[in-house]
Amino acid sequence: MYCNSGDKWWPITVINNNRPDMIVLDKTIKEACLTDVAIPNSHNLHSTIIEKLRKYTDLKEEFVRKWELKMAYIIPLVLSTTCIIPHLPHEILKLLHLHPALYITMQKAVIINKCPIVTQFLAEQ
Repeated sequence: MYCNSGDKWWPITVINNNRPDMIVLDKTIKEACLTDVAIPNSHNLHSTIIEKLRKYTDLKEEFVRKWELKMAYIIPLVLSTTCIIPHLPHEILKLLHLHPALYITMQKAVIINKCPIVTQFLAEQ
């Protein structure tokens, strides 16, 4: 979790049970991005996105109030284990000013990391 003020970045600590994977606080433009990554099964994609949005709403409001921000975003970055692509990641990549093809690279990383698990499971059978 990092905070930006001009040219300096420094770590910030969030004391909260509901802590996202990454928080970027940009004090120059008074915005924060609370990002949480999840890799559920394909039948849980929609419910995982909704759960992430619900889970961090209070923290988002606390950030806006405490740091006097114009806007704070909750970014549920949900990748599927079976290559099902929800619509939300494309909007998230636009919001973060990242290239749209980055989602394909992230999805490949999930699949490549899943292969040894599947191989181990099949070897045990």
